[in-house]
Amino acid sequence: MAQIIQPERAQRSAGPGLSYWLGSKFFQQPLLMEQSAATSLLAAIREKAFDPAMSVQPLASKYAGTRAGQNGYRVTDDGIAIVPVSGFLVDRGEWLGDLNGFMTSYEGLAEQCRRLGKDESIKAVLLDVDSGGGMAAGMLDAAAAVATLRSKKRVFALAANFAASAAYGLACTADELFLTRTGGVGSIGTIITHTSYQRMLDEMGVDVTLIQSGRHKTDGNPYQQLSHGARVEFAAMGEQINDQFVGHVARERDITDDAVRALEARMFWGDKALGAKLADGVKTFDEVLEHIRAAAAKGGRPRGQSNKSSTASASRPDPNTGESGMTGQNDSGSAPDLTTIKIGRAHV
Repeated sequence: MAQIIQPERAQRSAGPGLSYWLGSKFFQQPLLMEQSAATSLLAAIREKAFDPAMSVQPLASKYAGTRAGQNGYRVTDDGIAIVPVSGFLVDRGEWLGDLNGFMTSYEGLAEQCRRLGKDESIKAVLLDVDSGGGMAAGMLDAAAAVATLRSKKRVFALAANFAASAAYGLACTADELFLTRTGGVGSIGTIITHTSYQRMLDEMGVDVTLIQSGRHKTDGNPYQQLSHGARVEFAAMGEQINDQFVGHVARERDITDDAVRALEARMFWGDKALGAKLADGVKTFDEVLEHIRAAAAKGGRPRGQSNKSSTASASRPDPNTGESGMTGQNDSGSAPDLTTIKIGRAHV
């Protein structure tokens, strides 16, 4: 079984070939990314901007709390784990946490969730999200890991200041999702890119011969214009993944698939995200920490979407009063302890 992290390994540089590796992950693959983030990333990959040596030591971006060894997150004195979800999101990576804010691996995030779920000193988890999204492959699996963690501990998320597409897919799995006053969430859609060098090669007098078995083996190759058949196949693949993405968001935010589709993959900023039902409030990082502490002191489940599988009383708070139908009581009538709360939402 491959190790997720190898603490004994000396820090190393990425070195030549990182652009090739990133290209294999992001070109002609379904992406859950905000458009400008995707455009910037793909341009940088083409220019081999990532090939110079770079640090890969995992770092959490906030100063709150102390670093939890090699786990890639920080922990406050009162047991709140702050987990960074930053940069481009990729399916695999042998680090835990974000890669200096450059990338976060779904694999590493899922392992963090498993460790956090077993750590009795952790009372609640805050996903500190700042990402334009990334690969479609692996996102729902990582969201499932967050949902499993949510069944054991309270999980909150803060878009500070960007939780787009796949990053939003992870953030919306939390019990409550907040964003900063200038933060943005959304971009619930799928992108697949294709680049053709056919006309450039024609002008250069370069012929490329592709020998294939299987009619679709060379669909999407960069040496020819994208054929109509290949375009249809790519579109169908994108729609299939988008259907899953939309369904995931609809379940987690307790809205309909049609309502999610009606957003047309737009981004929503600040208070407007609340109107679109994509977030539960606008807060700074420190305000979210205080909210988590207040919820812990009050006991019960957090307000918002945290108990969908139960009764309608677990609805979102009233926008005027801020009150929800949740009593914060367990079957015995007493407020349950923060560490023993079970969140009754369906897992992804």
